[in-house]
Amino acid sequence: MRSEAERLEIEKKVAQSNIDLASTGLIMAFLLCILFLGVAAFLILHGYQIAGTILGVGDLASLAAVFIGNRRQPMDGNATKRTG
Repeated sequence: MRSEAERLEIEKKVAQSNIDLASTGLIMAFLLCILFLGVAAFLILHGYQIAGTILGVGDLASLAAVFIGNRRQPMDGNATKRTG
């Protein structure tokens, strides 16, 4: 059996790994959002206003949906509601 210190060290590593993955995901999502907005602006500036507008609005709407609708479950599995 593992000692308490070893178990705590493993839990710390797992928690740090989860934080690193979440941070990487946020950075990639931000870059992808900027890319899509840039493509939308390019389309609008080059005469494709409808396509650029659809792409830009869709990009902003999906971004808003992620931030408004994201309700994360606690790690321990308890289904508690967030208020506010």
